[in-house]
Amino acid sequence: MPDPIRCHALIVDADRVLRQVRPLMVELPADVPLFEVAALNAALSAQAGAPLTTLCCLVGDENASPAAARVYAMQAHGPIEGEWGTALDDSVLNAALRVWRDGSARPDWTRVGWLAEMLKFVGAPLTAVTQLRTWQRSCVFAVEHRDGPKIFKASPPLFAHEPQVTQALSGAYPERFPRVYAIDAAQGWTLMARLKGPSLRNTEEVQAWADGLAAFARVQRGMRVDALIEAGCAVWSMDRLIERWRAVVADESAMLIGARDGLTADEAQAVQAVSARVVAALEVLRDGAVPLALEHGDFRANHIVRTDGGWAFYDVSDASVTHPFFSAVTLLDFEDGPARDPAVWARLRDAYLGTWADRVGVSEGLALFEAARIGALVHAVIVRYDVILPAMQPRASWAFMIPFWLRRILGRVGG
Repeated sequence: MPDPIRCHALIVDADRVLRQVRPLMVELPADVPLFEVAALNAALSAQAGAPLTTLCCLVGDENASPAAARVYAMQAHGPIEGEWGTALDDSVLNAALRVWRDGSARPDWTRVGWLAEMLKFVGAPLTAVTQLRTWQRSCVFAVEHRDGPKIFKASPPLFAHEPQVTQALSGAYPERFPRVYAIDAAQGWTLMARLKGPSLRNTEEVQAWADGLAAFARVQRGMRVDALIEAGCAVWSMDRLIERWRAVVADESAMLIGARDGLTADEAQAVQAVSARVVAALEVLRDGAVPLALEHGDFRANHIVRTDGGWAFYDVSDASVTHPFFSAVTLLDFEDGPARDPAVWARLRDAYLGTWADRVGVSEGLALFEAARIGALVHAVIVRYDVILPAMQPRASWAFMIPFWLRRILGRVGG
């Protein structure tokens, strides 16, 4: 069992200067991601004697190699007694202060004063909200409201389309997506209902997984592509993926050859060697009978909830218009669920393909799905290479994403 991670708090005072008081520190399990802050906030608020919310992680936000300690910038919403503490080494404290002072790349929700604006938007006091997560990709609060529990989500410019896409999907399929109460497209804010029910992640029931897949396929079949594009979804045609795949293969610097978390020289050569087979798989998808449609972007079991109205879906920050089979591949190939049993995997695949039976026969459907198992990995690489990585800071902390997904392609295609 990995050692717990020590999480330290630096408090932003009225002059927006970080202070280390009394000192505040809590140990959390090593498997708690840096962006999941509900437990962190609760533990440190109890120590501080005042409500705390997290602004950002300053030190210890490594991804591929988890840190032994993290330092968070936090805002206190009440008086805290105490002076400077001594829990942090000077080198760690100074590193945190440097990151805080160089705040140009941080999201808007790390700004002191942002929370007051958010509370006005959701129409709730501080006592009615609980911060669930915060990092470069989002800031999320649970909101207890008189007309039911809600979720507030702030999306960065990287995912500026998320409020409009969520609203479009909710409007077209109110039983399949959270009800949207309000959006602020300029700010990237969405206030929506909190889905009630167990997550698909919490069950090994095969039929539940099959039903969830089929329900999403029906949304893919019915959702108007032009409405998704109008809402801001990017279009990743197979020809565009082929073009961008060739750009990635030609960019050896993106492979981090020989660096920590990068590809080895042999792996980089193998990527070059299998490139033609990757392109061939994308051409199979391009020439098949299944049209471009909604692709969830992160179709994981924890984003699928069994509600009173059936299966519902959320978190569409990465949604796009591309080959729809990529969503099913994500759930079946990228998740540690019942599909780890090959027989169950085949049953679930067939449940998904069954909803497309009027468009493709059995043999073509199977061939397209196998091609999509490669295409989904390519899509993951390209979106990170073209869209996500350029927006993440510091870039070096996130560059591992490209070799990580290239290595998965090698595992799928061979080489």
